Amino acid sequence: MLFRSIQLLRTGEITFISFDYDLGPEDASGNTVAMWIEDEAQQNPDFKVPAFEVHSNDRVGRKLIEETMLSALRHQSKVPVHEMSP
Repeated sequence: MLFRSIQLLRTGEITFISFDYDLGPEDASGNTVAMWIEDEAQQNPDFKVPAFEVHSNDRVGRKLIEETMLSALRHQSKVPVHEMSP
């Protein structure tokens, strides 16, 4: 599931993503996908960070994903960190 998600994101056709932290038996989580998005936003100026929501009931996981995605948006927009709030 994780690698399929990243494959789809690489196409550039995904404009919205809904995150859950727990993805099942794999060692990955929703934050693993968010971290990939963050890295891509930092390294690829043509990458568009998709709109997102986090529907996870895991409070710690939710916060991790939200912080990672805000960082991705900062990289995309080049907005200084102090001007964006979580």
